[in-house]
Amino acid sequence: MKRKTTLLDSVREKLELSVVYPHAPEKVWRALTDPRSLEKWMLPNDFRAEVGHRFHFQDRNRRIACEVVALDDHRRIAYTWRDGSDEPLSVVTWTLEAVEAGTRVSVEHASVSVASAVGAKMFWSGRFSGLSGMLRLTPRVRQTKMDRDNGVPTLRPLLASSPKGRRAPFYNGVSLLGA
Repeated sequence: MKRKTTLLDSVREKLELSVVYPHAPEKVWRALTDPRSLEKWMLPNDFRAEVGHRFHFQDRNRRIACEVVALDDHRRIAYTWRDGSDEPLSVVTWTLEAVEAGTRVSVEHASVSVASAVGAKMFWSGRFSGLSGMLRLTPRVRQTKMDRDNGVPTLRPLLASSPKGRRAPFYNGVSLLGA
């Protein structure tokens, strides 16, 4: 049975999250572009860092069809994203920037419906957690924002002690590093 379309489905958002990892951009780039590394923190995949390459991420309940549409080695990669639901095609862009503290990693998921924005925020926050665990680093949260305020709750970053006594980034009480 097809889901009923609402007004919120037609309004599009651009979700942006950014984290600083205290590591060189080259190491973070490998985590974003090596298929085995991607599988450890993202999802199983058949990814290749080549413009035009069509690939899939496989989630438990869905297959996400993607195509690499932009690539600037060690700086930026973008791919289309269609998760098989009624959501239209969107674009995910990862950007790396060398900063004094290491590497700022930003993800932008453009053309997300307002109706699915909260789920997308939780998904990408979880991916940052997985990336952090794979790199065995504690990120420092720099920013979270959406390009418009349409009444959708935003994730507010804060630092708090995790159950293991580490200082860890949390989003509205959800640890990015896990318990």
